[in-house]
Amino acid sequence: MTFYTDGYEAPVGNAQAFPGDIAPPPWHLSLAYAVWYLLLGTAAIHTGDDMSMEAGGGLGQLVYAVANGVVSCARDVTGSSWRKLLVIEHTDPDGTKRYSRYGHLLAFAPGIAPGVWVRRGQIIGAVGNADGLFYPHLHHDIAKGTLLKTNPTNWPGDNLSAVLANYYDPALVIRENQPMADDTISQVIGLLQQAIAVLQDAQPTPQPIPDPHPEPPPDAVTMIATDNVRVRSQATTSSAQVVVDGLAAWVAKGTEATIKDIGIVANGYHWGQLYSPYQGFVALEFFLKKA
Repeated sequence: MTFYTDGYEAPVGNAQAFPGDIAPPPWHLSLAYAVWYLLLGTAAIHTGDDMSMEAGGGLGQLVYAVANGVVSCARDVTGSSWRKLLVIEHTDPDGTKRYSRYGHLLAFAPGIAPGVWVRRGQIIGAVGNADGLFYPHLHHDIAKGTLLKTNPTNWPGDNLSAVLANYYDPALVIRENQPMADDTISQVIGLLQQAIAVLQDAQPTPQPIPDPHPEPPPDAVTMIATDNVRVRSQATTSSAQVVVDGLAAWVAKGTEATIKDIGIVANGYHWGQLYSPYQGFVALEFFLKKA
């Protein structure tokens, strides 16, 4: 059985409020399709679009499936800049196959695994930064044929002809394949009801991924920075409080968080990242420490 697409939409932000926009506000396109750039010092041609928020924000924001389809790859590609990588196979009503790819994720949504069917707009993961390798952003591309099914980590490097031959401009795909209007959908919804029923029976109802900024659990303790490497639960006169979004950072009792100094000093503070284990994945937060 095939679950056909009924249109394509943005993988981040409010696609309903900004139909046809690859990066709905407050997102912006930080690197576009087929643009030359440096990837960790090596020349490359970009296979898709990078989407990010201003001032390095966006970490942990939700990522959505751009169209109906089935997950063909969901794995952590260790030893590469991809890190957590997700690929979804899409079949258009005319039989055309496309594969959308989502790179550098912080986490996959619960239940997301190869073989699982997803709906357009369904939560599939959270925006990451390749474990601190990049600024927080989503890499998204759409490949032609079955290239990403057989080779989900494909990267043409600086081969422009290979990029153009094997990848679509994702912004163009989204603009040219908008979801049908409600009145049109009502005419064909009967054709989809059976497919949706099968999907609901085949997998649990999708659940949102854990909130990257959840309320502290009952056994949480406030964490205090002792230097730029470790944090602990007891303050000292010389330590500065770890700050996340203006609030004291915390982790569950019995766990340790590590702080990575990223070498930026601004407004009298050192800036870094706090690595805190929580709910099965690693949450990265910014912290401040007096210079």
